[in-house]
Amino acid sequence: MEEAEQKVFNIVAVRVNDALPELATAPRRTKAFQFRMLRQAIESSPADLQLILKEVLDLPERDRREFAELLERTSLPAIIGASKLVGDRLQFLSDLETMLFGEVRTHVLERSQLHRILADNTWVFGEEFALTGDDQGLTAILRTHSRLLGDKIAVDEPVLVPGGRRGIIDLMFSKVVKSNRQDEIQHLVVELKRPTKKIDAEEITQIKRYAQAVYSDSRFQNLEVRWDFWLIGVDLSEFAQNEAKIEGLPAGVIWRGFNGRVTAWCKSWAEVLQANKARLHFFQERLHFRVDRGANMEFLRRRYDELLRNLPRLPLPEYTDRGRVADAADLVPGLVL
Repeated sequence: MEEAEQKVFNIVAVRVNDALPELATAPRRTKAFQFRMLRQAIESSPADLQLILKEVLDLPERDRREFAELLERTSLPAIIGASKLVGDRLQFLSDLETMLFGEVRTHVLERSQLHRILADNTWVFGEEFALTGDDQGLTAILRTHSRLLGDKIAVDEPVLVPGGRRGIIDLMFSKVVKSNRQDEIQHLVVELKRPTKKIDAEEITQIKRYAQAVYSDSRFQNLEVRWDFWLIGVDLSEFAQNEAKIEGLPAGVIWRGFNGRVTAWCKSWAEVLQANKARLHFFQERLHFRVDRGANMEFLRRRYDELLRNLPRLPLPEYTDRGRVADAADLVPGLVL
């Protein structure tokens, strides 16, 4: 088949070259573009190529001119990649919202599913952080911290939370903040709870103990380091909500110590998702991107098939007794009716 396609291409290319004398004298890039389109049409269904060309040719003159100017400053693959990145993130947030708040939430596992997916999508917690470790004890976290400082401090003894137990952290992120004096290292530690777990007094106490374990470690008290500890869950009890309303501190702060260098926060997933959506809202509007709000999270399932196989698939809406669909949009996710 490949040999036949090559022969067909050669024949057609020569005939086109003979029939269009101006093509022979055209710039190399123009001729290469013409032949690439020809090859695409011969090798595969030309439907994709026709759609792309139609969209470009149907552009108003002003838009075509702006598109050409844009291509002078960047490449088309870069434009496509940036648009796809925004679209994928919007779809990820939609599917994550379904995972946390939808009917499948009772089947979601904290460590083996939610934890692993979020460790692969650290932008949810802030673009400025890079993942340095996940599901590590506080001792390992402080060892990571010491490496960022250039191994100036040895961490040999276990770091224990008050009560003598080792603390286990879900996710840890770090960034280096440039300052006039010296580089300041900032850490974000995230403690996740499964969707069905309501955050209450026990969880609040746990994250405070983690924060205080770092605060009380004399090896780090005089260094240019800031720590933020986030406790995140779907539901916050009335106690947790009240704890996150300390007068004089930002909403969500439940403890702050060491001259403001260590802060513990309690956040709901609704807050975290909304903050991400707000950052992407402008791009969604400009791209006219439609998010698939299907209940079965097809985007996440395609990316994390091994992790999400146990989650049940929900049936599509059934017809009502009157013979019409209760919600027609749910039958074909993403379809605008």
